[in-house]
Amino acid sequence: MNFLVDLPLRGLAKWLRLCGLDTRVENFSSPGAGLPGPVAGRYLVTRQAKYRRLPREDLLVLEANDPQDQLAEVFRRLQLSRRDVAPLSRCGECNH
Repeated sequence: MNFLVDLPLRGLAKWLRLCGLDTRVENFSSPGAGLPGPVAGRYLVTRQAKYRRLPREDLLVLEANDPQDQLAEVFRRLQLSRRDVAPLSRCGECNH
């Protein structure tokens, strides 16, 4: 499982990485940009309400404002548990 997180949620990206989850950041709202196509095993994460109406199983449109609350929301919605993470196995900044 890996994540592609919208640029405004880079704080969440850091927390996902610290949980050992492969997480990249991309700007979904830059001019001419949009959501990338589906890739098996990857979730797209944003707070942009305009994407709420899209019928995509790989898309998480979050409600929470705070990165820690966003992390809890991701874990709850994807039903992740401690077995699904490898704490501190990735760098919170560079993802390696």
